[in-house]
Amino acid sequence: MARDPERWRPVAGEYVLGTLPDRGRERFSAMVEEDAFYCTLVGEWEERLHGLAELLPPEPPPPGVWTAIEKRIGGIPAAPVAPATGAAAGPWRSLRFWRGLALAALAALAVAVLAVGLLLAG
Repeated sequence: MARDPERWRPVAGEYVLGTLPDRGRERFSAMVEEDAFYCTLVGEWEERLHGLAELLPPEPPPPGVWTAIEKRIGGIPAAPVAPATGAAAGPWRSLRFWRGLALAALAALAVAVLAVGLLLAG
């Protein structure tokens, strides 16, 4: 596979954000483990996005999470956890919201890269 940063940088971004489909994630994960080039691209994205995590205050998991984990580890199926309701169930706790936001940011980045490329070429 060609090591073209322009081709693989967006894939590395999706990998870090967790928006790659399962099969693509598995394949890219293997590439990261085998080749420093892909590992570097992932590291660049992790460094860029690290500051975003610091903007949000830490939030402890809901009370039933550790109990559910302990049950699963012990081989006992955990009881289903009811979704949060009220103000706590807003968009900030929605995986769909964060994936959509990540895809929108990735699209904006792609448009910006394309615009800069066109300006430099013209």
